[in-house]
Amino acid sequence: MMVSPAELLSTHVQMLHHHFQTYYQTLDLDVSKLLFPTWHNPSLQKPFLCKVEEMECSITLILPGIMNRYRASQSGFIDKVGYDWIHSSGKSEILKACKSGDVMAQMEELVCVVS
Repeated sequence: MMVSPAELLSTHVQMLHHHFQTYYQTLDLDVSKLLFPTWHNPSLQKPFLCKVEEMECSITLILPGIMNRYRASQSGFIDKVGYDWIHSSGKSEILKACKSGDVMAQMEELVCVVS
């Protein structure tokens, strides 16, 4: 029995559609199990959500200061490396300049801001 290409395509599309429907229904069930487990206790949820909100507010207050400090450190690092780079004439002097105490201090400041 010969099946026409249109019927074969239609069958494959239906099978693929069924596969995706089943897949997403399974995902939906898994998410609901994660969000609402059998041991779910609503009295624990509110304090946790309030704590998360407090942390979010703290982060939004702290972040601008950290970013300003990072920009200043980065600018100082670039200024120092650029100054040492311009005033060095050879490859060995460039390496010495990059290993100087001022450059290393600027690098440590950048690391402190990030960590």
